Amino acid sequence: MSKRSIRMILMATIALISVLSSGYIYLKRRQEKQEMLLSATEDFVNTQIIEFAGGSFEPSKYAIADTDIVEVSSDLGQRYPVTVTDRDQLTGTAPQGAKIKQISMSKDGEVLYQGDLSGLADLLLENGEYDVEIYCDVSDKVQTTDGTVINLTGSEIYAFRLTLDIPSGFYLSRTEMIQGSAAAIIGTNITGEVSATAPGVLDEIHFTVDGKGNAQALLSSTFRCTPGDYECIVTWNGEETVLPFTITEGTYEKQYLTISSSTVSSTVGNDSAMADYNGMIAATNLIWTPERYYEDQFIMPVNGPITTQFGLYRYTNGSTSASRHVGIDIAEDEGVPVKAAASGVVVVSRWVGTTGYTVCIDHGYGVRSYYYHMSALTAGLGDFVEQGQEIGKVGMTGYANGPHVHFNIMVGDNSISPWPVLDGTSGIFDLKKTTGGTNNG
Repeated sequence: MSKRSIRMILMATIALISVLSSGYIYLKRRQEKQEMLLSATEDFVNTQIIEFAGGSFEPSKYAIADTDIVEVSSDLGQRYPVTVTDRDQLTGTAPQGAKIKQISMSKDGEVLYQGDLSGLADLLLENGEYDVEIYCDVSDKVQTTDGTVINLTGSEIYAFRLTLDIPSGFYLSRTEMIQGSAAAIIGTNITGEVSATAPGVLDEIHFTVDGKGNAQALLSSTFRCTPGDYECIVTWNGEETVLPFTITEGTYEKQYLTISSSTVSSTVGNDSAMADYNGMIAATNLIWTPERYYEDQFIMPVNGPITTQFGLYRYTNGSTSASRHVGIDIAEDEGVPVKAAASGVVVVSRWVGTTGYTVCIDHGYGVRSYYYHMSALTAGLGDFVEQGQEIGKVGMTGYANGPHVHFNIMVGDNSISPWPVLDGTSGIFDLKKTTGGTNNG
């Protein structure tokens, strides 16, 4: 064999050894990287905890990728137990580095829901057990034990068995009410038809029932209610719940008023004018909207001095028989803008026989505000007005002996004191801010 041939064989052998050595080093480094990635992935997953319904649990399955995919799994049949006793707990928080992408809920093998986690709280689910899986996208950096930083991207699945054990029933937000006040009737985990009555206080009570099991309504009393113990009777799904409450006595002033005979004869002393007023009140008493337009408190329609208080005993032109005042009178200069006390829909905007130029605003849930004796109207029937928006001008039309605004609040058929409504402490604010359909039984 020639020297040239020997040289070529030697060079080929060296090249082969080099290739084999490089391949071995590559495979070794790849293996080391895989081991590092696997270790980093396990360490990462051990720190991934999702918060749900007040509890926490780790992923049941995950797949994390760097340049190569490393999968580590556990049996999805092994689920973490989670018990929910309040629908407000049906929320979840993703761990650091993860974003909740989808939730899947099934019962007895049948998928009931797939979608965003936010939609879970909107489901009206019966009590019982459900299998739930939450899918998360992951993007984070982890550090291995030797200090190497690895970018991890991939996905995780959190699996748990959800047990709903939410009590059903109704309660009153306030069990003691002063004459001329209101309270909320609140039902949780309610389905089906709902109706209620409070004998001697309020005959018909309307409910809003939403898709989350919430049922709620307003109970009101007048200053004419005899103080004592009463019952609110709620009927739902063939069951009856009795909610006891007490009405306590309010303190009311007296007023002695002088008003011209011509004003009396054309308003409260006129059968046609009184029929017009009574018809207006009766018509608005029938209005009930299952949405809440008002916020946390009402504002004064004008800012003048109070000349007549709510519930006051009024003796007019020397009469020994008193009438009762269902609102407050606020004195102000004629022509001053009158503002909507809260947002709502204008359901009356016209001349009324005894109250002159009159506006009534429906604020939802049976809550309505009335504005009397104005000199002009600037809000029309059917308008949606925002709180503070001008609806008319101060005047002295109808049964009035000076420029002022009579301001009145009604809930259902009952007039209530405006003062707790104006300072935000009234029971009308005990309602949750939900929307839903009418369900009156």
